[in-house]
Amino acid sequence: MSAVRFFSLLNRIKYILSKSIANMTKPWYVLLFLVVRTSTIESPPLNLYIGTGGFGYGAGSLPLGVQSPYGALRLSPDTSDTLDIPIKFEHYAGYHYSDTHINVFSHTHTFGAGLQDYSEVGIPVQIDDDHHLQRLISSRNDYRSEFKHEHKRAEPVFYQVYLDTHNINVELTATEQVGVHRYSFNNTNKKHRVIFVDSSYTLPLKVCKLSHVNIDPKNNEITGSIFFKGDFSRSCGSLSTYFIIKFTN
Repeated sequence: MSAVRFFSLLNRIKYILSKSIANMTKPWYVLLFLVVRTSTIESPPLNLYIGTGGFGYGAGSLPLGVQSPYGALRLSPDTSDTLDIPIKFEHYAGYHYSDTHINVFSHTHTFGAGLQDYSEVGIPVQIDDDHHLQRLISSRNDYRSEFKHEHKRAEPVFYQVYLDTHNINVELTATEQVGVHRYSFNNTNKKHRVIFVDSSYTLPLKVCKLSHVNIDPKNNEITGSIFFKGDFSRSCGSLSTYFIIKFTN
């Protein structure tokens, strides 16, 4: 509302009130408050890294990933250091800012309870041949990838990171019930593209109770489910994650 129209409205209100009061047999007192407030203060940028680092039990153990407000999942990378020896009390949610490698991308990260409860689903890799694939599987988390913080981007409901080891760009987003991954493979000669579905990857032991994978070559899809009974989620009936992996070409 412009200043001219604003003061014109004030004068009209005053005129109506004065006529009304003049016609009344008893005096009435009217107090009118008109408050106009214009704020030019901008909100500070959101720091998504708060709580993702720290030492020991002073660490926030927050995963850096994506989650829709009031959503049922937290989609985030699970990380480890150079030696792949994650300190337990710094990885309650699977992520620590000081880590240099991404082991998997998983959907459930229950944190803040002093218990480890995360797992599912896997990570994309590029391999030379079947022998290379067997070496990755036989070694402990040898399929994980190195990454750098300068090659990632974190925003509310969006996360992007580049996997340096496998030359793959990863983009994550989420709705209230669904986590969405997009893996863009760089064209590398003589490389085969593989998605590891590591249903047993988690910090606690023996928490994957059942998993199922179905390969549909006709529709170029992989579907499956993982029944997961973590240290915290077992108290509420455990969790089941269902996934669909679609190859575009």
